[in-house]
Amino acid sequence: MSGRGKPAGRKRKAQTNLTENEEKRQRDEAPSDHDVPEFIQLLASDKSENTNKRAVWLVGDSHIRWAGERFHSRHRDTFKNFTISWDGQSGLRVEDLHPVIQLGMIKGRTPEIIFLHFGGNNITSTNQCKTIRIIKSELQYLFDIFPNSLIVWVFILPRLSWTREVVDNSYQKKMNSKRQKINRTISNYVLSFARGRAILIESIDLSTPGMFHVDKVHLSDVGNELFIFSIGEAIANFLGSDIKFIKC
Repeated sequence: MSGRGKPAGRKRKAQTNLTENEEKRQRDEAPSDHDVPEFIQLLASDKSENTNKRAVWLVGDSHIRWAGERFHSRHRDTFKNFTISWDGQSGLRVEDLHPVIQLGMIKGRTPEIIFLHFGGNNITSTNQCKTIRIIKSELQYLFDIFPNSLIVWVFILPRLSWTREVVDNSYQKKMNSKRQKINRTISNYVLSFARGRAILIESIDLSTPGMFHVDKVHLSDVGNELFIFSIGEAIANFLGSDIKFIKC
């Protein structure tokens, strides 16, 4: 009879609604990424890290940043036995490094070797003695909190221009001289530690403008390739021997 079909239809509809409601409740109760406490996410190790590989950490200014961009855009067979972390920030100054180091600790960084390139953004605006004092303080901090890591000072790279303004050549020479004094002082300081190392990338100099970007500050693609190659040479030398200083 036609009248008996209606209750069955209402029952099926009720069952369907019940199922949908149950599924919605389960979805609502299921944990999401947003439900995970922030401190757990921060303290979690980098999922991309392979614990079977040796860890290398590069920290510093935009030279580290753009070399890292170049590194990740190309396949690097020569680095296949290492996990490379590039933590470069454009505009980073010596007083900005401490939070970067602390964030690396929070992320669970346990590098065998740490490369540092920073200080160039202070040369035109900060007293030289103050710059050196802050850099030494940060290096001492690194030696203390990473007692099993090699700490490598990468000599601050030169620039074709230290200002966007048009200035005479004497200003450029003065800034370059300041850079050299900082490099000399800091490299001697780093090498006074048993786990201190230093690298001078002398192939990138003012006589090779093709190594530089058109902005006269950052490196060109060729310059970044040479920078990456030099880091590879440093890794091989420093982790494979007792050598403390190299030139590339």
